Amino acid sequence: MSLYTTGEIAQQAGITVRTVQYYDRKHLVSPTKLSEGGRRLYSDKDLKKLNLILFLKSLGLSLSTIKELLESSSFEKILKTLLAQRREQLLKEMDKQNKQLKSIDQIKDCLDNGLFITNNIFADIENTMKKKKKLFWLHTQIIILGLCIDAVEIALIWYSFATHQFLPTILGFLVIFLIVGWIVAHYYHRVLYICPHCQYRFQPSRKAFFFAKHSPKTRKLTCPHCGKHDFCVEVFK
Repeated sequence: MSLYTTGEIAQQAGITVRTVQYYDRKHLVSPTKLSEGGRRLYSDKDLKKLNLILFLKSLGLSLSTIKELLESSSFEKILKTLLAQRREQLLKEMDKQNKQLKSIDQIKDCLDNGLFITNNIFADIENTMKKKKKLFWLHTQIIILGLCIDAVEIALIWYSFATHQFLPTILGFLVIFLIVGWIVAHYYHRVLYICPHCQYRFQPSRKAFFFAKHSPKTRKLTCPHCGKHDFCVEVFK
């Protein structure tokens, strides 16, 4: 059987010697025996009991309650109830922390996309994320339509070379030109842009919109509010 001095058991439990001495005075953990020199010696059983006390204390129980619990004949039943309650509390805390992590990720995403953080940002996050999804689907629709148009153009060109009839191809390209014009107008009327310098939201002119350099999330425009010419963040209107 291993025996520990006050200093050794304190080190094993990760607490101070003064704490062990205090628990001894409160009759929570008493030494198994005294050495010939009068030193207090604790056993492995005492160490387990000390660790249990520290655990119960971490659950928020007072030392007096812990003492009553340890002396109770229904110790195991009470402990199971306490553990069940603590488990439920931890699950709620985890759920709260997960929601906070989600909010942090959403705010970070807003910052990464150049959105200005205001006092009511938390109230606006859900709406912002919904608009982001709508913008994603708008981009997806444009890409699908673009691929379909490319396929039709290839088919028309192949038809012209195969049949040497160019009028149907010309008419087809005129129809495609009108469809592309409608797609651009549809896209133009559903997006706004945020200036990264002054956070002003605006809709550019059709000419600026059409000819500006752009990426999937930005377009290089001149802000009508501050006059800065830079890549502005695209958002769903």
